[in-house]
Amino acid sequence: MTTAPRRIGLGRLVGGLLLVVVGALWLIEEFTDLDLPWTTLLPLILIVIGLALMYGADTGPHTGLVTLGVIVTVVVVLSSAADVLFDVPFSGGVGDKALTPTTLEDEYRWAVGSMTVDLTGAEFAGQDVEMSVGLGELVVIVPDDAVVEVFAAAGIGEVVVFGETQSGVSPEVTVPPPAGSPVIVITARVGIGKVEVRRG
Repeated sequence: MTTAPRRIGLGRLVGGLLLVVVGALWLIEEFTDLDLPWTTLLPLILIVIGLALMYGADTGPHTGLVTLGVIVTVVVVLSSAADVLFDVPFSGGVGDKALTPTTLEDEYRWAVGSMTVDLTGAEFAGQDVEMSVGLGELVVIVPDDAVVEVFAAAGIGEVVVFGETQSGVSPEVTVPPPAGSPVIVITARVGIGKVEVRRG
């Protein structure tokens, strides 16, 4: 009487594959000139978990691995967005705020909600201006004829600069100035939400 071949438990399979992945990355860094960011380990862990779930699809729901996969996915998203998320201070007020400055300040901050900064009536003096909203929407309006350099980014959300759109995790748009020195350099960031820079 023959017995069916014994299948490797998913827990052991995942553990073994993760050891192989970590060991391979360590060897690559140790014996080559490549400097691999260890943030690549998290997506590789997701791949291993996904392959294990495919391997064991007919043996049960494997809720433990599914839960682990969800947790790692959240960590991957947050780590990808961390540069912007942790660089945006949650300072200022809550709600909607509209500003029409005539003299520019170095920074404009808002914690939660919507902030619109209309610069069409401002006097530009070649300065750098930083603007941010922690959670919500940031809208920056610059004069039609203004020479500007723009860097806009979001941790998670959407970035629109002069009609160019990026969205998802860590979207960013950089618009260099035309030939010559920019009149104003704008850095616009949103932790989670939308940032838009347009002419008006």
